[in-house]
Amino acid sequence: MKNVNKRNLFILAILTVLSLTASAQSSRRASVVRENTYSVDLDIRSYGDSVVLRWTPDDAALWSLGNAYGWQITRTGGKKNTAKVVKVVKPWDLAQIRSSFGASNVEAGLLAQSLYAPTSVSRALADDPSTLIEYVCRVRNEQAARQTLVTMLADRDVRYAEAAGLRFVDRDVEEGVVYEYTIAYAGVTDVFESREVSHIVRNNKFRYDRMPSLAQPAVKQVGTSCVAVYWPESDYCGYYVERSLRGAGVADTAWHALNRAPVLKLDKSETTEYPLIQLSRENVVYIDSLVPGQTALYRVRAYDRFAAFSGWSTSEAFTMPESRPLASPELVQLTAADSSSLNLQWRAPEGVAYSGFVVAFAKSFDDVWTKVSDKLKASETTFTDTLAASRGIGYYRVYAFDSLGRLACSNMMPNLAVDVSAPAAPQALRASASLVKTEMAGLRVNNGLAAVALSWNAAGKNAPHDLIGYLVFSSDHREGPYGQVSSTIVTGNSTTDTVSVEGISSSAYYYAVAVDSRFNYSLPSDTIAVLLPDIVSPEPCVWKSTTPADGKTAIKWYRSPSADVVKYNIYTQPAGTSTWQWLATVDTTEIGASPYVTYNVPNEGLVFALQYAVEAIDHSGNSSGRSGIVSLAPDASAQAGVKLKAKYNRKSSSVALTWQYAAKPQANFFGIIYRAADGEAPVAVGSFKPSQTSFTDSRLPNAKSVAYHVVLKSSRSAVSNPSSPVKVALK
Repeated sequence: MKNVNKRNLFILAILTVLSLTASAQSSRRASVVRENTYSVDLDIRSYGDSVVLRWTPDDAALWSLGNAYGWQITRTGGKKNTAKVVKVVKPWDLAQIRSSFGASNVEAGLLAQSLYAPTSVSRALADDPSTLIEYVCRVRNEQAARQTLVTMLADRDVRYAEAAGLRFVDRDVEEGVVYEYTIAYAGVTDVFESREVSHIVRNNKFRYDRMPSLAQPAVKQVGTSCVAVYWPESDYCGYYVERSLRGAGVADTAWHALNRAPVLKLDKSETTEYPLIQLSRENVVYIDSLVPGQTALYRVRAYDRFAAFSGWSTSEAFTMPESRPLASPELVQLTAADSSSLNLQWRAPEGVAYSGFVVAFAKSFDDVWTKVSDKLKASETTFTDTLAASRGIGYYRVYAFDSLGRLACSNMMPNLAVDVSAPAAPQALRASASLVKTEMAGLRVNNGLAAVALSWNAAGKNAPHDLIGYLVFSSDHREGPYGQVSSTIVTGNSTTDTVSVEGISSSAYYYAVAVDSRFNYSLPSDTIAVLLPDIVSPEPCVWKSTTPADGKTAIKWYRSPSADVVKYNIYTQPAGTSTWQWLATVDTTEIGASPYVTYNVPNEGLVFALQYAVEAIDHSGNSSGRSGIVSLAPDASAQAGVKLKAKYNRKSSSVALTWQYAAKPQANFFGIIYRAADGEAPVAVGSFKPSQTSFTDSRLPNAKSVAYHVVLKSSRSAVSNPSSPVKVALK
């Protein structure tokens, strides 16, 4: 939070002076938006007795979060020159909207639905990784549509702006005093950065006469009984149009509203006629109907985000021409000028005076007609289209216009230019394959199919006019034969093929060709190979031999016959247990040309019998399973070589045991000491770790003699043979 008391007064004075040129009117500021950084468009208007803030988040996600957590407004300045949090503004709840607007207000209902209706996007899309991106995009599009509707309602009426939590009125102000307002998202998030926006304003009375004026609207006939009223786009939010009729038996000169709902600056006339398309590109357009001979004046006014209206801007008087339509020209013939060009020839009806012509082309009867010529003089009746061949299949017609702005179009004739030029071949074909899994009994299992995703570089600006798409061909072998992947032409620059992975080929081969509207095929793209997922396990290994030598045993297995094996995993298991432990991995590069997989096992001091097995792994991670199981006997000297000694201490009534054994101290076992009294069954009296070599038995029984022996036990429960017993007399 900024503290005005700590500001440099000179800097504050400069900022204040710079802001006063427009401070009596409304002003706007928006922060610079970087990637993952969002902010708001903030408008402030002072009225002397109050200051009004209006804002719009620049991102639908930020708008949605702001509805939940609100917007924190901070004001600094005034006589006390102290910072003050004015309010955290949130949208009204449903009960407040209903009580304020009533149950029959349709626009308030739309506002409430946009703010609080549950999402229509299925949550199931988010649970499937393959549709997660679609889920995110659909939720974002839905939120953007909701925000757009709420913003339009808020711009139209201050009550809707307040209900939407996008407007705040500060009435605790003094006239003529400079204030700085800061608005910031009230929530906390580490996903993105939300920038605060600050604005300095002097609280003077608003001058309505200083609102930007609207450009004068113009009127143009666009049909037998229709006119277009149009004016340049502006920063205003919406427009209202009124009309005054005169002549043709009408003496009422009063102004009458033509639209109850405002015309928005985003509104565009939906038409395939190119004159209206051109008109709508930089203008706001309203279509009206007039009776022939009627004279009409139109006036337009607009409102801004504070629901303040501009003054009226009035058009010049417009008289609707007679209803008799303009006669159509006749397109006579199309003849080839050369291999790629066509000559068009037309004629005007007798007695009809045109102002000029425009030649247009469309790919089908109901498609948008686009200009292929500039405006031609009325004396011109021919035109050569040098791009006829590249336009592909389609139709020509000629538009004629007169001095009244009326339009008439000729009959249509098909493009007869023969296109023999093949498009360029697709570039940078690429592919990747992944297994297709289906749900079965609640589990995702493979059904023997793989999805191959193919893509290539889009033609972009270099695409010919008549390019209609691509065909993709595939084969199990590079030399072919190749078959067409899809039955239809691919219109984008990507497609997916489904292939079986249970065949004899480990790869699939693809190439693509481009196709134009005359079905000229390009040269094939480069052929690429995509490695298919492998679901076939490699063949297991077979044990060959074990060879003891120099305190170790070399275990050899025959290599797996499968050619795609990349490594071998060695496992061990203590005899009598069911748990296998990984020991080592041997890469095929380490084996080289040897027909065997070899692993050396140290057997000196081996206390327990151990089993060994090998597992083959292929390039797709498929396992052969453990095979070639071989058991190595323990080191006899390690078991039988435990030399146990015992000595009775009469004074302490205890027996001290000491021992030595050949097993290595780091071996994975522990010892158990058993005692038998006067020939009874032995009982365990203690245990020891591998590094321990002594034990004292202080809890002697009431017996004449005791006998001790030691058993070694592995952590996997394998037990060695007992050591030779040692007997001690208790005298």
